[in-house]
Amino acid sequence: MNETIIRDFIYMDKDRLYSLYSQAFEGVIEAFIESYSNSLQSEENNKNHIRGQTLETQVAEASTKTENKILYDHMYNLLERKLSNVTFNINSNENISINDLKNKQLIKVTGKAIIQDYDRLKLYSEKFNDLGKILAYSTYSSLSKTDKKTNNINNVNDLAKKLGLQVDKTLLDNIKTLTEFFNKDGYDVIISANNSAEILYRGIVNKKYLRVHPDMLRTLYGDEPPMEWTLVGMITYIPTNGINNYVLEESTNNNSSISDAYQIMFQSYREIEKTFFEGKEIKKIHIAPIAIYTETQHIV
Repeated sequence: MNETIIRDFIYMDKDRLYSLYSQAFEGVIEAFIESYSNSLQSEENNKNHIRGQTLETQVAEASTKTENKILYDHMYNLLERKLSNVTFNINSNENISINDLKNKQLIKVTGKAIIQDYDRLKLYSEKFNDLGKILAYSTYSSLSKTDKKTNNINNVNDLAKKLGLQVDKTLLDNIKTLTEFFNKDGYDVIISANNSAEILYRGIVNKKYLRVHPDMLRTLYGDEPPMEWTLVGMITYIPTNGINNYVLEESTNNNSSISDAYQIMFQSYREIEKTFFEGKEIKKIHIAPIAIYTETQHIV
């Protein structure tokens, strides 16, 4: 009996895949590039001739796109095997610390995943109080007059407040502003590994490389998928030792220049950014993912 690992790809950054594959194998398969180029040309032609397409042409182009996805998967599997000796596997090591990762570039980590969709959070902050009233209404309509009087509930709004389903609008506006400023359109997949409890691995996801739309992904898996996910990618940011005072300090040097003023402003800006990038207890390693997937072992 042979054991085969089957991967279900959730995310594939094909631009990084091309780059790394071409370097690892000294060039990308010509047939693959030709197929992909033809697909792009067909998409461009569609814009001008979509109404004149024959059924055979449409089927052929759909087939080409499907073949491309199959080739992406196959290319990635070849690439991961090729680079296995230079990939730092988090799960194969014990008691991982920040220092263990400082000289690493390509890593692989498997564990429980959390999806953080900042567009969704922004919408949630905008609609939270409205949703609260909707949820409270079903309970309010089932309460007897005695219950309403006993609990001093005169309307749906009163019940929503008692249930914690109403939040100060200023707080919600602040959450929206912070989200738009620090991570507009952000989408993260955060992996926690059993052997590094104080470290989280934050995959900064480009949504165009998701295999399915974020809404569909949330419907399929929820925000905390029950199965383990694997993330493979390049480390891009490692937390420093802490956050310095980011209050602007006026220069005492009478000869300071505009350049010095800019330097102070950028330093303060960087320290404020760290409040978003870095936590006090849990450290988040930022990763540019090449692929995110689940895998199962199949015996044939």
